[in-house]
Amino acid sequence: MFWLRTFNYVPDIRQGRMAKGPHHKNNQSPRPIQHVRLYDDATLSNRYELMDKLGEGSFGTVFRVKNKENNLFYAMKTIGKKPGNKSKATSLDNEVKLLKEVDHPNLIHLEEVLESAQTLYLIVELCEGGELGVFVKKNGALPEETVKKIMSKLVHALYYLHKMDIVHRDLKLENILLKNPVETKMDDFDIKVTDFGLSSKKSITGTDTLFNEYCGTPLYMAPEILENKNYSALCDVWALGVIMYYLVSGRHPYQASDEKRLLEVIKQYKPKYDGPFHDLSDEGLEFLKGMLVYDTVHRKTMGELTVHPWLTGRSGGRPNKDIITLMKEFQEENERKQRTTAENQDSSNSQPSDTSTNHSLPLLGNNESSIIYEIPDTIVVNTVVPTISSLIPSNTRNPLVTQSSQQIHQITDKTKLYVRTNKIIENIKGASRRTNPSTDTSNVLPMNSKSRSNNM
Repeated sequence: MFWLRTFNYVPDIRQGRMAKGPHHKNNQSPRPIQHVRLYDDATLSNRYELMDKLGEGSFGTVFRVKNKENNLFYAMKTIGKKPGNKSKATSLDNEVKLLKEVDHPNLIHLEEVLESAQTLYLIVELCEGGELGVFVKKNGALPEETVKKIMSKLVHALYYLHKMDIVHRDLKLENILLKNPVETKMDDFDIKVTDFGLSSKKSITGTDTLFNEYCGTPLYMAPEILENKNYSALCDVWALGVIMYYLVSGRHPYQASDEKRLLEVIKQYKPKYDGPFHDLSDEGLEFLKGMLVYDTVHRKTMGELTVHPWLTGRSGGRPNKDIITLMKEFQEENERKQRTTAENQDSSNSQPSDTSTNHSLPLLGNNESSIIYEIPDTIVVNTVVPTISSLIPSNTRNPLVTQSSQQIHQITDKTKLYVRTNKIIENIKGASRRTNPSTDTSNVLPMNSKSRSNNM
């Protein structure tokens, strides 16, 4: 018997609000899954060769098997149809129904279902790399680029599910498998989301978007579930935030002895973004914080996460070594200029040499004009060089950025640099005059009536 059903696109929504994301119709039809009735369990050996035991899953034993027709290896999950296994059998049956409807490269593939009077067999793709969490526990936290690749795959896989009105409800590191063994942290992590036993599919219209069953794994459960409130697909977003936090740091954001205490901790404390999080770009940190939001109204949806700049790469992250090096070179260049122009300190008469001008322009950008405001002892350069100022975020946490040059007084936002030395401004003005003859002292506007006129 073949199961084939086509689903129309359903938008990804927040509780009562449409999510922001690339909403497009899902025209891909699910793969046909064969469901075979066996006369008895012995006939299973006609189709599959039992190789070895892989472990005990939440619903039964898992074996490695070999298909005798195509000689490919798979994993086989089994569950006995005993009266005591009714709840497990129901969950496994639920997983079968959902897996028959989905087809995504980062969701575990159901290949075939076999069923006898005594046992239900699920044939799924074989993942020989083990659990993602086990790898991180053994090898330590992952670098940002690796985390980004993993999160991109997870976000798009979950967004795919949410568009089909499916909520996983038990996302955790144990349910993310590696298709192939991974040797280093920089390898390609071919991940597969698995274990859909607690997943649910409901109509996404009206109040049916909300769930009320208390389910999941405590460390990954969203606060609205811990509070026994109605909840939506945003519970998957919270769990994904917990997963990313662990990938970056090797620890969970919240830990407690029981669910009640865990909820108290979540209410009273914010996650610590220390240690390894200092090496995470601003966009990466913003991406993470957008998932671990207590209030679901402000929590990101999967649709919003798919278009986040951290994943799309449409804007730069926090400047690190490159901008520090640039600032040091800028300081050294201006110190050299000071020595060559020591005989003439009057900026209005100062004429920097061609050599210094040639070095200044590539740094400051010869196509950008600047308006310079003079205040005592401090020069504020407004809309200075995007190549420098726009790369330095206001909330930078890297002390090297503010301490790498004695000439950098303070970094206030993406469009201003406060520079202590007047010599830098002299050179900027000199370069500006050479490239733009119309630039003169009319561009120097006094910020304070007591400030000096043209003498810098």
